[in-house]
Amino acid sequence: GHHNDIAHWALDEDQGGPTRVEARNFNWSPVPVYKAPVNYEVHCEYAGGIRSSIGTHNPMGARFIGEDGWVYVNRGKLDASNRDWLKPGFVPGSFKAYKSANHVRNFLDCVRNRKPAICPAETAHRSITPGHLGYVSEALGRALNWDPKTEQVIGDSQAQALLTKMHHRKPWTLGLKP
Repeated sequence: GHHNDIAHWALDEDQGGPTRVEARNFNWSPVPVYKAPVNYEVHCEYAGGIRSSIGTHNPMGARFIGEDGWVYVNRGKLDASNRDWLKPGFVPGSFKAYKSANHVRNFLDCVRNRKPAICPAETAHRSITPGHLGYVSEALGRALNWDPKTEQVIGDSQAQALLTKMHHRKPWTLGLKP
């Protein structure tokens, strides 16, 4: 989910998410030290036909590919196919990104001034959703259709049940009724 927030931000999906998710090529460690794959791919489709690919086959970060070229960003680097886009003073359009050089400072400032942080809780929740759906897709061996408005798997009660079957350490619970 760390770079999904950047992708969702760029796609204006902070309050949304993918409409289809499919896991591929999950490889688990032969020594079960942790419950995460060592290699994986999660392919997502969004409204309007936009696609994303999350996984160990990609470098850490987000690459946006358009008709005029590409832009790559991670938490410390910006690169582009057109070097002019990287020059100081370049104006890419009317959109103005929320600027924050330090997430901790941003959070503390927002606690004081009551403004939304650069990455509010809902955005963080929506950013990890493709990963959770990827785990369910991998476990069931099939793609999932997702309604980002209702946050429900469409037409697949088995996938929906698996998605909501969470194991929490006591005394923590979400208070969901079976």
